[in-house]
Amino acid sequence: MDKKENGKEYVLGVLGGMGTYATIHLFQQYAEIFPAEKEWDRPRIIIDNNCTMPSRVRAILYNEKREELINIQVEDALKHPNWSMGRKITIDSSTMVNKGLEVIEAKWLFDVSCDDIRVVVQPKSVIHSMVQFRDGAVIAQLGTPDMRLPIQYALCYPDRRFLKGDRLDFHMLKQITFEEPDRKTFKGLPMAVEAARAGGSMPTVFNAANELAVRKFLQKKISFLDIYEIIGQSMSRHTAVKDPDLDQILEIEKETYRWIESRW
Repeated sequence: MDKKENGKEYVLGVLGGMGTYATIHLFQQYAEIFPAEKEWDRPRIIIDNNCTMPSRVRAILYNEKREELINIQVEDALKHPNWSMGRKITIDSSTMVNKGLEVIEAKWLFDVSCDDIRVVVQPKSVIHSMVQFRDGAVIAQLGTPDMRLPIQYALCYPDRRFLKGDRLDFHMLKQITFEEPDRKTFKGLPMAVEAARAGGSMPTVFNAANELAVRKFLQKKISFLDIYEIIGQSMSRHTAVKDPDLDQILEIEKETYRWIESRW
């Protein structure tokens, strides 16, 4: 498309809450789609960037606190600044429940206690794993925030096949930072750690309560902060079964659903 055609100037307008890094990505694509020797040869572009997602990234970058999340709507919560994911996972990201589930996974996968697991947030979502060796050296796996990469690698392991898509641009990235999670505002993480410490059937209750709470939020039946309330009350009323078998786990899950449905 030319900047001008039939004497008329084209203007690209983008409205929405994309987030800082999504906007950077948009400009990268804009430069590729409209190559030009001179900047003024490209079409004019107007962007209204007003991201309102209640995510851990916003809490870190913008110091957003709990009281500011009271009126968050579904449409706001689904606007992740970095990732393009399904609705359920995006909400889990905004509550930090997904990070809490990763703590529970790490506890069981690596047979460690919760005291040996520390959580940090990498706001730009480019570091996906790190391994520290005996000599102190650390190898990190970096990539664009695109779940197709780990999915393809898992399917094709040990081969690494070509994947069409964006590549990490270190010139645009400039720096990589880590931040402490805001546990007071986003209670999904500390609740998950509490469930992991309790052990037994408590993680089942945590997960079941979150599943139904997120579903109700997406259906606009409860508020964003009600997700934490439902998880917290479900865990408080439950007495953990130490070593539940599969039938007990499934029954506890159903009972948690029934209790929540009777109150919300």
